[in-house]
Amino acid sequence: QRFGAQTIAVVGLAIIILSACVAALGLSEAHFYGSLIGVGIGWNLSFIGATAMLAAAVTEREKAPLQGINATLVGLVSAVFAFAAGLVISGLGWALLAVISIVIVVAALDNLTKGSSGQALQNANLMLGISETEGLMMAPLFP
Repeated sequence: QRFGAQTIAVVGLAIIILSACVAALGLSEAHFYGSLIGVGIGWNLSFIGATAMLAAAVTEREKAPLQGINATLVGLVSAVFAFAAGLVISGLGWALLAVISIVIVVAALDNLTKGSSGQALQNANLMLGISETEGLMMAPLFP
């Protein structure tokens, strides 16, 4: 692991955000193909990083069944959102689909890094009188 799973996933999500910004800027072939290539690269990096983090977060006994469940869920969610994207494009337009994508990926990026969710956990720890960093140094299960 030269760069680390979390770094790879974060870079992948950043590429997806950049690709969605490119998509939102226009409807030309360059915008369309450029954003699709970027999303493909970003998706693969994010998927590789997330899969590695998932494998590292469980025991050897849990690894195979959990990776199977994860792959099934990723496939199902991808299929549902592929159909939903068609409805959004036909009803609201290409640019709004790109903006919705940015919001979803920013939320995932926030969850993967400390972000708002980490700040909330840190505040809850302080309110409960436990160590401020309790739970923050663990690898996330779902980026």
